[in-house]
Amino acid sequence: MHDWFGLGSRIIITTRDQHLLVRHGVDNVHMVDGLSHEEALQLFCRKAFRKGHPTDGYLELSLQMVSYAAGLPLALEVLGSFLFGRSEAEWKDALDRLKKFPDRRIFEILKISYDGLQELEKKIFLDVACFFKGRDKDEIREILYSCDFHPDIGISVLIDKCIITLSNNSLCMHDLIQYMGWEIVRPECPEKPGQRSRLWLSNDIHRILTKNEAVEGIILDFPAYKELKLNAKSFSRMNNLRLLKIKDVSLSQSLEYISDELRLLNWHGYPLRSLPSNFQHNKLFELNMCSSHIEQLWKEVKHSNQLKIVILSHSTRLTQTPDFTGAPNLERLILDGCTSLSFVHPSIGLLKRLILLNLKDCKQLRSLRAKIEWESLEVLILSGCSKLSNVREIMSNTKHLAMLKVLDLNGCSKLVKLPEDLEHLAILKNLDLGGAAIN
Repeated sequence: MHDWFGLGSRIIITTRDQHLLVRHGVDNVHMVDGLSHEEALQLFCRKAFRKGHPTDGYLELSLQMVSYAAGLPLALEVLGSFLFGRSEAEWKDALDRLKKFPDRRIFEILKISYDGLQELEKKIFLDVACFFKGRDKDEIREILYSCDFHPDIGISVLIDKCIITLSNNSLCMHDLIQYMGWEIVRPECPEKPGQRSRLWLSNDIHRILTKNEAVEGIILDFPAYKELKLNAKSFSRMNNLRLLKIKDVSLSQSLEYISDELRLLNWHGYPLRSLPSNFQHNKLFELNMCSSHIEQLWKEVKHSNQLKIVILSHSTRLTQTPDFTGAPNLERLILDGCTSLSFVHPSIGLLKRLILLNLKDCKQLRSLRAKIEWESLEVLILSGCSKLSNVREIMSNTKHLAMLKVLDLNGCSKLVKLPEDLEHLAILKNLDLGGAAIN
């Protein structure tokens, strides 16, 4: 308490938990920054060379080590002391090893913060470290929420403990904190990556996707194997798979099973005409299959209460949309570049929570025969729908378009004139009717 100390006393508290300071009414809180590049290089050199600058021939290696430590004094001191008196070859070998396996002394100290987390907070941290570093907080919050991870309090706790930070609403963390997260996952089964909860390295993912193993999350944005062909049976044992993001891979046969636990299904260039007929959508939050060979998503009504995002951009074989009656919470439907799309199910008009509808360049689409009840729609893009003939009917009841901010009708050649009550769209900010946009 403040009255424990005499007048004029100065009390400095250091802690790993910012919320501890808030709870005890600390007057001023200061977040300590990492060292600047110049400071970091000087500290490292004092430990590695016993002087303030690198020895001849070691400058480039020293700069790489300083970059690896990213301003963390602990890492600079540990690495500098370890490398003192060693040869250039040993330095290079140590640097290569650090990129795969963090120094155990640094790891054990950083892990103290992780060990103090609750189980759900640990799961959120590992997901961010392995999959979502640098991604938008709100986007990741929705994915984590669909996994029942309670991300609002979880992310707040991680920020309080300085394990993650926010920069322009993006989730960030120090590189060595991320390495620590990787090192927590890797020993789950060092020799069998398919038994680990999360995979992010292309070599590990290649191993498990060409065999029959089980994982919880696979995120691979840029495959190292440009012509990777998967055995469809690889997914048969992945009963716990909740996050799947891969790009431009083919399958050796039809896909008969995808985990019912999936929350995120992002498969760029999906090579099949449809999803497995027995695939359950009840936990799916985002379905993203750009440039796929999909012709039809599903035939009967699928109960997908958690589904909020569907993206099928440039799926040129898609001919129709499914019945969305079972997906009442859909917020974003993006079908731009689906040049064969000729039928949109009338249930699209009943999506009261739909915020964005993008049908750009759906050149075969002639009509949207739907009763419009869009209460949340902010962006409607119909540009390039040159055969769409009932635009005026879509816009005829503006009370269901009160939230509309962007309306793009560029290239809708069937549009003879604007609907008479378009002026009642009170918050419309951008109207594009072809060459000139009216703002």
